[in-house]
Amino acid sequence: MNIYDYILEKIAKNKRITDVLILKYRDSQKILNLNNDEIAMILFSTQLRDESIKKFLKNKKEFNDNPRKFLLRYRMEIDKIRRIFGVNIISFSDKEYPPQLKRIKEIPLILYVKGNLNFNYEKSISIVGTRKATIHAKEKIREIVKNLIKKDYSIISGLARGIDTEAHRSAIVFGGKTIAVLPYINDIYPPENKPLAEEILKKGGALISENCFFKNYYHASLLTQRNRIISGLSKGVFIVEGSKKSGSFSQYNHAKRQDKIIFSLKPPFPHKGDFLPRLIFAEQKKWINSSEDITKLLEKEDNQKKLI
Repeated sequence: MNIYDYILEKIAKNKRITDVLILKYRDSQKILNLNNDEIAMILFSTQLRDESIKKFLKNKKEFNDNPRKFLLRYRMEIDKIRRIFGVNIISFSDKEYPPQLKRIKEIPLILYVKGNLNFNYEKSISIVGTRKATIHAKEKIREIVKNLIKKDYSIISGLARGIDTEAHRSAIVFGGKTIAVLPYINDIYPPENKPLAEEILKKGGALISENCFFKNYYHASLLTQRNRIISGLSKGVFIVEGSKKSGSFSQYNHAKRQDKIIFSLKPPFPHKGDFLPRLIFAEQKKWINSSEDITKLLEKEDNQKKLI
């Protein structure tokens, strides 16, 4: 793991700051060693808050004044995290870092991983949706996941209640690989899904997060932030059900910004969770009813890109 990626994230304390700098320089060590005036000129030309920039520049100056102190402190912290939580820490500069995440907005510099993160991006589908899933949605997820697993697809989701839980469980039942993107790695949220998380690891899957805390900590914004990673890791995004106020709407917006192929399920009847499916249909003019619908759309998209 690149210690400078870790230090940059810690002293910035703002993903938008690190995103601006990483997109420009692609090298954390270089960023940390640059003159503060050059960094300030870049950051103050953005829409970032002056207060956040000034705090970062102050922290960076402290690092430049005594880099050895920071290197020692954060190497000890990394070692502690690995020992206490049993996680593998992957940074932006590592060869193990998923290359597809380097193309998203607000690139996560650090990933905390349990289990086996290796999977084929070209055959990865995220399946997400409302926590209050209909029986029809759960049945369709089982059917679709079963057939996607037969075609060696990996299933990515967020381990939330409802649709996410059904997607992970179905992948495990049918012998496939599934990856859960969590708000933080050191505890499972929601707590009732701890056995499911353990099963994911036993079956060769992975738990992944950009956050790790020494004390239990939860904030709703962590759930919406991790959505950009769920869609970022995936070739296509299957939003099964979701209302206008659900977290799935955040997932939909991230997927659109990342130019992902977005699928949805035809609602069998009007209900609160049909908002996102109908919105997606209005844009795409096609419902998803089977795994074949998904794979055909992915193949069509690939063929179109080859022609460009």
